[in-house]
Amino acid sequence: KIGFGRAGAMLVPLLGHGCSRSYPISFRLVGADDADVERHGDRFVIHHRGLHTGIEERWDLTPDQVEQSFVLAAAPAADELRIGAATDLTFAGHGSDGLVFRGEGEGRVLYGDAVAIEADGRRTTLSTRFDAGVIRIGVPQGLTYPLVVDPVVAVVDVALDEVADNKNPDVAHHVAGNTWAVVMEERVSTLDTDVKVRRFDAAGNVTDTDFLELGSAIADHPVIACAQGTGTFVSVWEEGLFDLMGRPLGAANASPGGVNVVQAGTPALGLTVTQPAIAGSEFDKCLVTYVENAPATVPFLMFETLNNAAVGSNRTTLTSSAGCLSAAVAENRAPSHEWVVAITDQILGCGAGDIQFIVVDLQGAITHPLTTVTGALLDDDRRADVAWNGSEGLIVWDRDQGSYRDIMGRIVRRTAAGYGFVGGERNLSQLEPGTTASVDRYAPRVATDGVRFVYCYEEGSNGNIFAASVGRSGTALLFHEGHMPVMTNGQDHDGRDIEARMSGVTTQSRFFVVADERDGINDHDVGGVLFDGLAAGSTLAAVQTGCQPIGGVEPAISVTGTAAVGGTFTVTSSGHTGAPVLVFGIPQTPQTLCSYFVTRRCQQGVALPPMNTIFGTRFSIIIPVDTAFVGLRLAAQSIDLLANGACSANLFGVPFATSDTIVATVR
Repeated sequence: KIGFGRAGAMLVPLLGHGCSRSYPISFRLVGADDADVERHGDRFVIHHRGLHTGIEERWDLTPDQVEQSFVLAAAPAADELRIGAATDLTFAGHGSDGLVFRGEGEGRVLYGDAVAIEADGRRTTLSTRFDAGVIRIGVPQGLTYPLVVDPVVAVVDVALDEVADNKNPDVAHHVAGNTWAVVMEERVSTLDTDVKVRRFDAAGNVTDTDFLELGSAIADHPVIACAQGTGTFVSVWEEGLFDLMGRPLGAANASPGGVNVVQAGTPALGLTVTQPAIAGSEFDKCLVTYVENAPATVPFLMFETLNNAAVGSNRTTLTSSAGCLSAAVAENRAPSHEWVVAITDQILGCGAGDIQFIVVDLQGAITHPLTTVTGALLDDDRRADVAWNGSEGLIVWDRDQGSYRDIMGRIVRRTAAGYGFVGGERNLSQLEPGTTASVDRYAPRVATDGVRFVYCYEEGSNGNIFAASVGRSGTALLFHEGHMPVMTNGQDHDGRDIEARMSGVTTQSRFFVVADERDGINDHDVGGVLFDGLAAGSTLAAVQTGCQPIGGVEPAISVTGTAAVGGTFTVTSSGHTGAPVLVFGIPQTPQTLCSYFVTRRCQQGVALPPMNTIFGTRFSIIIPVDTAFVGLRLAAQSIDLLANGACSANLFGVPFATSDTIVATVR
């Protein structure tokens, strides 16, 4: 239950009928003394006045959560929002997804980590903390206004605190509809496990839930992919310990299609079909791999193409081994229009393993033979995964270093001459910024938005999940972010997956991490985190270098767009009294060109010589689709030539005034 008034909001969370009493929690903007409350359907809006004039507080209501957000017309005082939270709930600290308040039993209230959303859609994660009864949301300088501050965006409760046990999730994305689908096991009893699928919109909101299998058998280890050409998700799972089943599901709100047998085992001969992996394409096909095991033979790693009705063809052997086999498949993308399959071959008693890769085209033909990625005799390499953007890919795996494991990686690239490696294998754990040596890191999963690769992994014995963002420049790997906390609540995570939005617009990239969280014996939840994978920090900021001429106005400068790789930002100047000139180049520590009345200084924020000079008031900068540009700083400034009353003609031959300097940091 929730109610609203001029003092703010009062929430009574539903913690279960076994609670001895209610645990209300009030939210009040610190310093707010007067406000008007309006209702618009399921949205309540609080218009603050007085000290907080210009702040609009919104509450959007759904059956399973309330979402608070703020619209700011200008920067808040002290660069933070302060929300008083009065409650008898116990503050349980900052978890992986925000501030946690606990009630009786397992009841909890989650106040999710905040994000700032600027008018052009750029998002900046904000620090969210709880101190002496006050929630403090830091709002850094350099953001553009109006600004939306939303504390509930990044975290996705895929399947938390449900009656049934949920585990082993897998996630896929439909590009055109910008829809996510997460498939998972739902354990009904020891001998009955169903397959559940839940679809989400672009913001991570649940749109619907369906069941792909509801029989009385054990249906487990589901995987899912998307045939982009028809907007169809295709899921495959093990059923009854022997068979591999498949079923299609439309990306929009629609019922699942019929169930098909992808490959049948033979119980009488002990032939089982296990360990499915699947990836989609830009057409109506998916590729599924699986392992066939029989008592009298070595295991075989097989594959076949599936159409969007989950009907298979082109059944072919990838490889066989005397040990244990498993595979991961990367999405089929342009321009190669081929699937890259990473294979783990654990020969010595399913212990020490080698990593290989192979390539399959849309017709189900092997176009590049089995190739060793790493195969040193004494290395224990396992749990390979691969991401592919159509031209190059990153293969990751973990390696036993003795007392700990590290994440390894190698880049594979397609050229006119075929497939080959870019450099040798790399120890990503040792290269990744922010990590500590000799800490156990294992079970990596990797995805790409078309430009950068993001891999996530489990760290240490407490089950925390971290991620890193990396790109390629020549033969070198460039880390944009390292050791990003994804799920750090200390729960053991037995299964995880990561998927990326591949829209071709890299500035709108999204990565969705899902994980199976073990809360106790026979108690599993599925959690998720949605994030953009771009390097952290504000992309566009203003540096005060402008000056106001005596009797005139200071030339103004503004910027729209984004400075992310593949993005465009546009600089516009105004308020000139003379001839406007825009200079563009590398930023520098502001240099004073002239000063008058002590406090009025005209400063230069762009290093000379500039990279470009425009006689006018507007120009656009396109950031190339190259991760080598990440971290590059660019600057733009307007000069008002012939402006009277500012700097004299002694410096440039004519009097002039300067604007502030826009500094862009490429993400």
